[in-house]
Amino acid sequence: MANSFGINISSNTEDAIYPTLYPDVVKSTDFMSGLFDVEVRTADGAFAGSYYEYLTNHYRRPFWLNAKINVKKQVNKLRPKSKLSRPSTMGDEINTFWFSIRQAEVITLMRENITCSVDKRTEVISISVTAQDPLVAATMADSVRTHLQAFMTKYRTKKASSDMVYYNRLMGEEHEAYMQARKAFVNYSDSHRDIQQEAYRVEANYLEEEMKLHYSAFTSYQKQYIAAQSKLQESTPIYTTLQSAVVPNLPDGPRRLAFVVIMLFLVTSVMMLWYAKDEIIHS
Repeated sequence: MANSFGINISSNTEDAIYPTLYPDVVKSTDFMSGLFDVEVRTADGAFAGSYYEYLTNHYRRPFWLNAKINVKKQVNKLRPKSKLSRPSTMGDEINTFWFSIRQAEVITLMRENITCSVDKRTEVISISVTAQDPLVAATMADSVRTHLQAFMTKYRTKKASSDMVYYNRLMGEEHEAYMQARKAFVNYSDSHRDIQQEAYRVEANYLEEEMKLHYSAFTSYQKQYIAAQSKLQESTPIYTTLQSAVVPNLPDGPRRLAFVVIMLFLVTSVMMLWYAKDEIIHS
């Protein structure tokens, strides 16, 4: 994904979040938890559901990691239960301030599988996702790109969007006030058309000035609203994808050929030492 966010990659930029901080944004708990509900499915069609459910129920850990987790669970059973730990039974309720144990484990696994890097020389942002299913990996890579784009768009347009909402509200209030003032002026003028007393003329002038005042305020807020719209369009970044996510045909790991060669070398070495042990001992 090209660094076409409209932000200079140098840390001297006026933006609080510049491209070199994008990896930290991706690793943040708020960003990771936002990927829980991404819909994924496996290439064989055996699973279809959220990414959180996939990592919770369909992720196969290596045997040594399972052994480590089981030992850790047994040790934790011997410890007094902490009241600070949020039970995993509340896993369906996502609270980014206080994750359950299960959610924290999923976040840790996501941080291991999702990486974002920035090339300072070419100003290119690269996103990679590792998964045990090729279709899930490609789907999540595209989803992470989309979420990062949405995050940066919201960040860069936040001020202009707030201004638009603010001036739109004021414009609506002044338009309503202008319509009421105009109605009051028209009704008063029609009902006192043939009256020549000075008091009625003064009141009519007052209502007319009040009507003009509200109209002037309305047109002023309307101009500011249009300016905020232009600012929003100007602040909205443009994104360019240099390489879209694709479903890999071959797994990235484990390196089975290298594993077989290494094991063959080790077995051969051990067997040679075993048959030559008598000569080595008597020599």
